[in-house]
Amino acid sequence: MNEHRENIEGRLYRTSEIADLLGVSPRTISNWVRDKVIPYFKIGKTLRFDPAKVLKVLNKYEVPVLN
Repeated sequence: MNEHRENIEGRLYRTSEIADLLGVSPRTISNWVRDKVIPYFKIGKTLRFDPAKVLKVLNKYEVPVLN
């Protein structure tokens, strides 16, 4: 996932692209949209994702390492 981070600014991603970035299936992205887990834009009938915003939201689910 880190190799894509430098390319995430400046454009919106399609469902398949955001799924590839996150290493999950497009079905998982659809489920997260349905459950309002990640932010998205609806343009007509298509969905688009700001990868920086999606990554920011998903970071809140990170479990910290215990020492």
